[in-house]
Amino acid sequence: MKEIRILIADESDLVRRCVRLFLSDQESWRIVGEAATEVDLLAIVTEETPDVVIMDTAKPVLGGLDAAKKILKIRPATKIIILSIQEGHPLVWCVLYTGEHGYILKPEFSRNLAATVHSVCSARVF
Repeated sequence: MKEIRILIADESDLVRRCVRLFLSDQESWRIVGEAATEVDLLAIVTEETPDVVIMDTAKPVLGGLDAAKKILKIRPATKIIILSIQEGHPLVWCVLYTGEHGYILKPEFSRNLAATVHSVCSARVF
C-alpha cells in the first residue's frame, strides 16, 4: 500500500496532538509535519510534499480558505481536509467550491477523520 504523507495545521497544539493520535494507528500513513501558522504551513507544504493537509481555517493565524487556495496552487495534487468548529451549510459549500476535498467538525473528528482521509485519497469528496 502506498504511503500517505499527512500535514496537520491548527493553531492549537492540543488539537494537533489529538489529530496525530487519531491517525497514528494507520500503518501506511506518515505525519510529515505540523504547523501552527500560515507561514509554517506553506513552508512545510513546499518542502515535504504532503498528500493530505488536515487544517483549520482560523484567520489570521492559518490564513483561512485563502491558505488552502495557496496550498493547491503550490501542490495541486494535495488533498485538503478542513477541520473546523464552524457548522453550517454555507461554509461547507464554500469549502468544496474553493477546491478542498473534505470537511470535518472538530467535535466529530475522532469518529470521522480516518474515513475522510481514506475517502479523499481514493478521490472521493467527503
